[in-house]
Amino acid sequence: MLELLNESPWSAGLYTGWGRDRQHQMTLVVKAGFRFDARGTVSAEQGVEIETSDRHYDAPLTSALEAASDIVPFKAGGELLLSGTAYPPHRTALVAKTEAALVFADGRRWSKSLRITGRRRWQRKLVMMLPGDPEPMAPTPIRYEFAYGGVDRVRQALEARNPVGLGFAKYGRVANGQEMARIEKGPAFVSKPSEHPAPAGYGPIPAGWQPRRGETENVDEEALAAGLCPYAQQPSPTMFNYAPPDQRFPAPFAGGEAVTLRGFFPNLNDTAVSFQLPRLQLEAHLSLEGALQPVALVCDTVIVDTELSTVSLVWRGAIPWRRSEAKTGWVLLHDAAAEREESA
Repeated sequence: MLELLNESPWSAGLYTGWGRDRQHQMTLVVKAGFRFDARGTVSAEQGVEIETSDRHYDAPLTSALEAASDIVPFKAGGELLLSGTAYPPHRTALVAKTEAALVFADGRRWSKSLRITGRRRWQRKLVMMLPGDPEPMAPTPIRYEFAYGGVDRVRQALEARNPVGLGFAKYGRVANGQEMARIEKGPAFVSKPSEHPAPAGYGPIPAGWQPRRGETENVDEEALAAGLCPYAQQPSPTMFNYAPPDQRFPAPFAGGEAVTLRGFFPNLNDTAVSFQLPRLQLEAHLSLEGALQPVALVCDTVIVDTELSTVSLVWRGAIPWRRSEAKTGWVLLHDAAAEREESA
Protein backbone atom coordinates (compact mmCIF):
# COMPACT_ATOMS: atom_id res chain seq x y z
CA MET A 1 0.00 0.00 0.00
CA LEU A 2 1.22 3.47 -0.85
CA GLU A 3 -0.23 6.50 0.93
CA LEU A 4 0.16 10.23 0.43
CA LEU A 5 0.97 12.77 3.11
CA ASN A 6 0.25 16.11 1.46
CA GLU A 7 1.75 18.99 3.43
CA SER A 8 1.46 21.42 0.52
CA PRO A 9 -1.49 23.81 0.02
CA TRP A 10 -2.30 22.20 -3.36
CA SER A 11 -4.55 19.37 -4.48
CA ALA A 12 -2.65 16.10 -4.85
CA GLY A 13 -3.30 12.40 -5.30
CA LEU A 14 -1.76 9.04 -6.11
CA TYR A 15 -3.17 7.18 -9.11
CA THR A 16 -2.50 3.71 -10.42
CA GLY A 17 -1.36 3.27 -14.00
CA TRP A 18 1.24 1.99 -16.44
CA GLY A 19 4.40 3.82 -17.37
CA ARG A 20 6.15 4.18 -20.71
CA ASP A 21 8.37 1.24 -19.73
CA ARG A 22 5.20 -0.96 -19.62
CA GLN A 23 5.66 -1.39 -15.88
CA HIS A 24 3.05 -0.69 -13.25
CA GLN A 25 3.48 2.62 -11.45
CA MET A 26 1.78 4.98 -9.06
CA THR A 27 1.54 8.49 -10.46
CA LEU A 28 1.74 11.45 -8.10
CA VAL A 29 -0.32 14.33 -9.51
CA VAL A 30 -0.26 17.82 -7.99
CA LYS A 31 -2.54 20.61 -9.22
CA ALA A 32 -1.92 24.19 -8.12
CA GLY A 33 -4.56 26.83 -8.90
CA PHE A 34 -4.27 30.60 -9.25
CA ARG A 35 -6.31 33.62 -10.33
CA PHE A 36 -5.01 36.46 -12.45
CA ASP A 37 -6.42 39.92 -13.15
CA ALA A 38 -6.10 42.53 -15.88
CA ARG A 39 -3.14 44.13 -14.08
CA GLY A 40 -1.16 40.90 -14.14
CA THR A 41 -1.55 40.13 -10.44
CA VAL A 42 -1.58 36.40 -9.69
CA SER A 43 -2.99 35.03 -6.42
CA ALA A 44 -3.28 31.49 -5.11
CA GLU A 45 -6.60 29.66 -5.19
CA GLN A 46 -6.61 26.53 -3.09
CA GLY A 47 -8.96 23.62 -3.54
CA VAL A 48 -8.80 23.39 -7.35
CA GLU A 49 -10.00 19.89 -8.14
CA ILE A 50 -7.96 17.29 -9.97
CA GLU A 51 -9.83 16.05 -13.06
CA THR A 52 -9.91 12.27 -12.72
CA SER A 53 -11.42 11.64 -16.16
CA ASP A 54 -12.09 13.39 -19.44
CA ARG A 55 -15.14 15.67 -19.27
CA HIS A 56 -17.12 16.69 -22.36
CA TYR A 57 -19.37 19.71 -22.76
CA ASP A 58 -22.25 17.38 -23.66
CA ALA A 59 -22.55 13.83 -24.99
CA PRO A 60 -19.06 12.45 -25.71
CA LEU A 61 -19.77 11.61 -29.35
CA THR A 62 -21.28 14.99 -30.20
CA SER A 63 -19.25 17.51 -28.20
CA ALA A 64 -15.67 18.55 -27.53
CA LEU A 65 -13.73 18.11 -24.31
CA GLU A 66 -14.35 20.71 -21.65
CA ALA A 67 -11.56 19.33 -19.48
CA ALA A 68 -8.90 16.66 -19.91
CA SER A 69 -7.99 14.09 -17.30
CA ASP A 70 -5.14 15.22 -15.05
CA ILE A 71 -4.23 11.74 -13.85
CA VAL A 72 -2.61 10.24 -16.94
CA PRO A 73 0.67 8.42 -16.19
CA PHE A 74 3.02 10.43 -18.45
CA LYS A 75 3.32 13.24 -20.98
CA ALA A 76 6.11 14.43 -23.24
CA GLY A 77 7.55 17.88 -22.57
CA GLY A 78 5.03 20.53 -21.62
CA GLU A 79 1.70 21.58 -23.06
CA LEU A 80 -0.72 24.50 -22.81
CA LEU A 81 -4.50 24.03 -22.71
CA LEU A 82 -6.76 27.06 -22.93
CA SER A 83 -10.50 27.63 -22.80
CA GLY A 84 -12.37 30.87 -23.16
CA THR A 85 -14.56 33.08 -25.31
CA ALA A 86 -13.67 35.40 -28.17
CA TYR A 87 -15.28 38.82 -27.84
CA PRO A 88 -15.95 41.20 -30.75
CA PRO A 89 -13.90 44.41 -30.58
CA HIS A 90 -17.09 46.48 -31.05
CA ARG A 91 -20.84 45.92 -31.38
CA THR A 92 -20.97 45.71 -35.19
CA ALA A 93 -17.74 43.76 -35.69
CA LEU A 94 -17.84 40.87 -38.16
CA VAL A 95 -14.45 39.44 -37.17
CA ALA A 96 -12.35 39.14 -34.01
CA LYS A 97 -8.90 37.84 -33.25
CA THR A 98 -7.56 36.03 -30.22
CA GLU A 99 -3.93 35.50 -29.34
CA ALA A 100 -2.13 33.47 -26.70
CA ALA A 101 1.62 33.93 -26.26
CA LEU A 102 4.40 32.64 -24.03
CA VAL A 103 7.92 33.85 -23.35
CA PHE A 104 10.11 31.17 -21.79
CA ALA A 105 12.96 31.71 -19.35
CA ASP A 106 15.56 31.24 -22.09
CA GLY A 107 13.95 33.93 -24.23
CA ARG A 108 12.14 31.60 -26.61
CA ARG A 109 8.81 32.99 -27.79
CA TRP A 110 5.65 31.22 -28.87
CA SER A 111 2.32 32.61 -29.98
CA LYS A 112 -0.86 31.39 -31.61
CA SER A 113 -3.64 33.49 -33.12
CA LEU A 114 -7.12 32.50 -34.21
CA ARG A 115 -9.63 34.40 -36.33
CA ILE A 116 -13.27 34.22 -35.29
CA THR A 117 -16.10 35.38 -37.55
CA GLY A 118 -19.82 35.76 -37.23
CA ARG A 119 -21.99 32.99 -38.63
CA ARG A 120 -21.50 32.49 -42.37
CA ARG A 121 -22.56 30.00 -45.03
CA TRP A 122 -21.49 28.72 -48.42
CA GLN A 123 -23.38 30.48 -51.22
CA ARG A 124 -23.79 29.42 -54.83
CA LYS A 125 -22.80 32.20 -57.20
CA LEU A 126 -23.15 31.24 -60.86
CA VAL A 127 -21.47 27.83 -61.01
CA MET A 128 -19.25 28.29 -57.96
CA MET A 129 -19.60 27.89 -54.21
CA LEU A 130 -18.13 30.89 -52.41
CA PRO A 131 -17.99 31.97 -48.75
CA GLY A 132 -20.91 34.20 -47.81
CA ASP A 133 -20.53 37.38 -45.81
CA PRO A 134 -20.43 36.84 -42.05
CA GLU A 135 -23.19 38.07 -39.77
CA PRO A 136 -22.22 40.46 -36.97
CA MET A 137 -20.17 38.51 -34.52
CA ALA A 138 -21.48 37.54 -31.09
CA PRO A 139 -19.25 36.42 -28.22
CA THR A 140 -18.10 32.97 -29.37
CA PRO A 141 -16.76 30.18 -27.14
CA ILE A 142 -13.47 28.85 -28.50
CA ARG A 143 -14.74 25.31 -28.93
CA TYR A 144 -14.19 22.77 -31.67
CA GLU A 145 -17.94 22.83 -32.35
CA PHE A 146 -17.29 26.13 -34.18
CA ALA A 147 -14.07 25.03 -35.93
CA TYR A 148 -13.69 23.16 -39.21
CA GLY A 149 -15.03 19.63 -39.09
CA GLY A 150 -18.31 17.80 -38.69
CA VAL A 151 -20.26 15.00 -40.34
CA ASP A 152 -21.36 14.63 -43.98
CA ARG A 153 -24.58 12.70 -43.49
CA VAL A 154 -25.34 12.57 -47.21
CA ARG A 155 -22.13 10.69 -47.96
CA GLN A 156 -21.86 9.04 -44.54
CA ALA A 157 -18.44 10.48 -43.78
CA LEU A 158 -16.91 12.50 -40.97
CA GLU A 159 -13.88 14.67 -40.37
CA ALA A 160 -11.72 12.39 -38.20
CA ARG A 161 -9.82 15.36 -36.73
CA ASN A 162 -13.01 17.01 -35.47
CA PRO A 163 -16.31 15.19 -35.96
CA VAL A 164 -18.31 17.84 -34.03
CA GLY A 165 -17.36 20.90 -36.11
CA LEU A 166 -18.73 22.87 -39.05
CA GLY A 167 -18.13 22.99 -42.80
CA PHE A 168 -16.98 19.47 -43.65
CA ALA A 169 -18.25 17.78 -46.82
CA LYS A 170 -16.64 14.73 -48.40
CA TYR A 171 -14.83 15.61 -51.64
CA GLY A 172 -15.59 19.27 -50.86
CA ARG A 173 -19.19 18.90 -52.05
CA VAL A 174 -20.69 21.47 -49.75
CA ALA A 175 -24.37 22.30 -49.98
CA ASN A 176 -25.72 25.74 -50.75
CA GLY A 177 -26.36 27.39 -47.40
CA GLN A 178 -24.15 24.96 -45.47
CA GLU A 179 -22.66 26.65 -42.43
CA MET A 180 -18.93 27.32 -42.46
CA ALA A 181 -16.42 27.16 -39.65
CA ARG A 182 -16.31 30.30 -37.52
CA ILE A 183 -12.90 29.67 -35.97
CA GLU A 184 -9.84 29.47 -38.21
CA LYS A 185 -6.09 29.65 -37.91
CA GLY A 186 -4.35 31.74 -40.55
CA PRO A 187 -2.55 33.07 -42.33
CA ALA A 188 -4.56 31.42 -45.14
CA PHE A 189 -8.29 31.10 -44.58
CA VAL A 190 -10.83 28.88 -46.35
CA SER A 191 -11.90 30.34 -49.69
CA LYS A 192 -13.11 27.29 -51.61
CA PRO A 193 -14.89 24.02 -50.71
CA SER A 194 -11.93 21.81 -51.68
CA GLU A 195 -9.87 23.15 -48.78
CA HIS A 196 -9.71 21.04 -45.62
CA PRO A 197 -7.83 23.04 -42.96
CA ALA A 198 -6.77 21.63 -39.63
CA PRO A 199 -9.47 22.30 -37.01
CA ALA A 200 -8.53 25.43 -35.07
CA GLY A 201 -8.68 25.69 -31.30
CA TYR A 202 -6.77 25.89 -28.05
CA GLY A 203 -8.52 23.11 -26.15
CA PRO A 204 -7.81 19.43 -25.46
CA ILE A 205 -8.21 16.85 -28.23
CA PRO A 206 -10.15 13.67 -27.35
CA ALA A 207 -8.37 10.34 -27.67
CA GLY A 208 -10.76 9.23 -30.41
CA TRP A 209 -9.92 12.12 -32.73
CA GLN A 210 -6.94 12.34 -35.02
CA PRO A 211 -4.06 12.80 -34.54
CA ARG A 212 -4.40 11.27 -31.06
CA ARG A 213 -6.40 8.28 -32.25
CA GLY A 214 -3.35 6.88 -34.00
CA GLU A 215 -1.55 6.69 -30.65
CA THR A 216 -4.41 5.38 -28.51
CA GLU A 217 -6.33 2.95 -30.73
CA ASN A 218 -4.08 -0.01 -29.85
CA VAL A 219 -4.73 0.20 -26.11
CA ASP A 220 -6.11 -3.12 -24.87
CA GLU A 221 -9.07 -2.15 -22.69
CA GLU A 222 -9.69 -5.76 -21.61
CA ALA A 223 -6.12 -6.11 -20.38
CA LEU A 224 -6.44 -2.80 -18.53
CA ALA A 225 -9.66 -3.96 -16.83
CA ALA A 226 -7.90 -7.19 -15.83
CA GLY A 227 -5.05 -5.28 -14.21
CA LEU A 228 -2.57 -6.09 -16.97
CA CYS A 229 -0.42 -3.79 -19.07
CA PRO A 230 -2.64 -2.37 -21.84
CA TYR A 231 0.26 -1.54 -24.17
CA ALA A 232 1.15 -4.24 -26.71
CA GLN A 233 4.42 -2.42 -27.33
CA GLN A 234 6.22 0.61 -25.90
CA PRO A 235 3.77 3.51 -26.21
CA SER A 236 4.47 6.82 -27.89
CA PRO A 237 5.81 9.43 -25.43
CA THR A 238 3.00 11.79 -26.54
CA MET A 239 0.23 9.24 -26.04
CA PHE A 240 -1.35 11.26 -23.23
CA ASN A 241 -0.63 14.75 -24.55
CA TYR A 242 -4.01 16.40 -25.13
CA ALA A 243 -3.02 19.78 -26.57
CA PRO A 244 -3.00 20.55 -30.29
CA PRO A 245 0.48 19.80 -31.66
CA ASP A 246 1.31 23.51 -31.95
CA GLN A 247 0.70 23.95 -28.20
CA ARG A 248 3.23 21.32 -27.14
CA PHE A 249 6.75 22.21 -26.08
CA PRO A 250 9.95 20.17 -25.84
CA ALA A 251 10.49 20.77 -22.11
CA PRO A 252 8.24 21.06 -19.04
CA PHE A 253 7.44 24.45 -17.52
CA ALA A 254 9.87 25.91 -15.00
CA GLY A 255 7.74 28.74 -13.62
CA GLY A 256 8.23 32.39 -14.41
CA GLU A 257 7.13 32.05 -18.04
CA ALA A 258 5.32 35.17 -19.25
CA VAL A 259 1.78 34.62 -20.54
CA THR A 260 0.00 37.15 -22.74
CA LEU A 261 -3.67 36.87 -23.73
CA ARG A 262 -5.54 39.10 -26.14
CA GLY A 263 -9.13 39.13 -27.43
CA PHE A 264 -10.57 36.96 -24.65
CA PHE A 265 -11.89 39.68 -22.34
CA PRO A 266 -14.98 41.89 -22.80
CA ASN A 267 -14.55 45.67 -22.60
CA LEU A 268 -10.77 45.44 -23.06
CA ASN A 269 -10.91 45.71 -26.87
CA ASP A 270 -7.39 44.88 -28.07
CA THR A 271 -5.69 45.41 -24.70
CA ALA A 272 -3.56 42.44 -23.67
CA VAL A 273 -3.62 40.77 -20.26
CA SER A 274 -0.18 39.55 -19.18
CA PHE A 275 1.08 37.68 -16.13
CA GLN A 276 3.84 35.30 -15.08
CA LEU A 277 3.40 31.66 -14.18
CA PRO A 278 4.11 31.19 -10.47
CA ARG A 279 7.31 29.49 -9.34
CA LEU A 280 6.58 26.57 -7.05
CA GLN A 281 9.17 24.57 -5.15
CA LEU A 282 7.46 21.23 -4.88
CA GLU A 283 9.41 18.43 -3.26
CA ALA A 284 8.27 14.83 -2.95
CA HIS A 285 9.92 11.86 -1.28
CA LEU A 286 9.06 8.19 -1.06
CA SER A 287 9.45 6.81 2.45
CA LEU A 288 9.93 3.07 2.23
CA GLU A 289 11.42 0.73 4.85
CA GLY A 290 12.94 3.62 6.73
CA ALA A 291 14.66 5.17 3.72
CA LEU A 292 13.75 8.36 1.85
CA GLN A 293 13.96 8.48 -1.95
CA PRO A 294 13.29 11.65 -3.97
CA VAL A 295 10.40 11.59 -6.45
CA ALA A 296 11.08 13.67 -9.54
CA LEU A 297 8.20 16.05 -10.31
CA VAL A 298 7.74 18.03 -13.52
CA CYS A 299 5.16 20.66 -14.43
CA ASP A 300 4.00 19.30 -17.78
CA THR A 301 0.62 21.05 -18.14
CA VAL A 302 -0.62 24.62 -17.88
CA ILE A 303 -4.39 25.15 -18.05
CA VAL A 304 -5.78 28.65 -18.63
CA ASP A 305 -9.47 29.56 -18.36
CA THR A 306 -9.98 33.12 -19.56
CA GLU A 307 -13.67 33.18 -18.57
CA LEU A 308 -12.80 32.49 -14.94
CA SER A 309 -9.40 34.23 -15.13
CA THR A 310 -7.70 31.18 -13.67
CA VAL A 311 -4.50 29.30 -14.42
CA SER A 312 -3.61 25.85 -13.10
CA LEU A 313 -0.25 24.11 -13.06
CA VAL A 314 -0.22 20.31 -13.12
CA TRP A 315 2.84 18.47 -11.82
CA ARG A 316 3.48 14.76 -12.34
CA GLY A 317 5.88 12.18 -10.92
CA ALA A 318 6.18 8.42 -11.48
CA ILE A 319 6.78 5.92 -8.68
CA PRO A 320 7.52 2.32 -9.78
CA TRP A 321 5.17 0.11 -7.81
CA ARG A 322 4.13 -3.48 -8.47
CA ARG A 323 0.44 -4.31 -8.11
CA SER A 324 1.39 -7.22 -5.84
CA GLU A 325 3.56 -4.99 -3.63
CA ALA A 326 2.89 -5.93 -0.01
CA LYS A 327 5.03 -3.18 1.49
CA THR A 328 3.60 -0.03 3.00
CA GLY A 329 5.10 3.25 1.94
CA TRP A 330 4.45 6.93 2.21
CA VAL A 331 4.81 9.73 -0.30
CA LEU A 332 5.62 13.01 1.43
CA LEU A 333 4.80 16.21 -0.48
CA HIS A 334 5.50 19.81 0.44
CA ASP A 335 6.06 23.17 -1.26
CA ALA A 336 9.05 25.04 0.13
CA ALA A 337 8.00 28.32 -1.47
CA ALA A 338 4.52 28.19 0.09
CA GLU A 339 5.99 27.32 3.48
CA ARG A 340 8.28 30.36 3.35
CA GLU A 341 5.31 32.61 2.54
CA GLU A 342 3.35 31.21 5.49
CA SER A 343 6.23 31.80 7.91
CA ALA A 344 6.99 35.32 6.62
